[in-house]
Amino acid sequence: ERSPPTPSAGRLPTGVKQVRHQVALHESSKNELLRQQEAARMDRSAASREEAAKALREESGKLTVRCEKAAEDAAAKSEHKMQERVHSVQAMRKRLDAEMKEVVARMEHTKSTISETRYQIKSLQEPMDLTATCASWRKQRAIREHITDPVSTKLQEHRMTVLQAHQDLVGHHQLEKTNLKDLQERRER
Repeated sequence: ERSPPTPSAGRLPTGVKQVRHQVALHESSKNELLRQQEAARMDRSAASREEAAKALREESGKLTVRCEKAAEDAAAKSEHKMQERVHSVQAMRKRLDAEMKEVVARMEHTKSTISETRYQIKSLQEPMDLTATCASWRKQRAIREHITDPVSTKLQEHRMTVLQAHQDLVGHHQLEKTNLKDLQERRER
């Protein structure tokens, strides 16, 4: 049988306790020192980040001011260019209106000229008919009499002159119609 343990048997010797206590104190001091060093490092890091953030805020503020000024300048420039364009368009419109009035006036003049030419063409119809009739009568007589007739020759010359004038007037009439058509197309543009 065993004997009961002595009261000091479960305890460590006093020297061992002290060593353990010193080790624990040393470990605790070391941990505290490391914690303080880490806190100082984090404090320095936070301070440098705050400085960087402050510099970024200042730079951002300056950039905002520059952007606002650039936007104002661009708006002013756009407004100026818009006004220049408006004035340019108004001047072009005035010029086109003046040109349109000129085209309309020329069209009216051309219509008047066409009407006058048509009247002159009609007025030549009677002399052409008369010279043709006269030439026909004289030609019939000349064949029977077998003579050259100076009056017939003059009438033929007169008839040729009237025919040439008639052809010229018809040509002018066509040209005037073409001009009128061109003016109408120009007005529609």
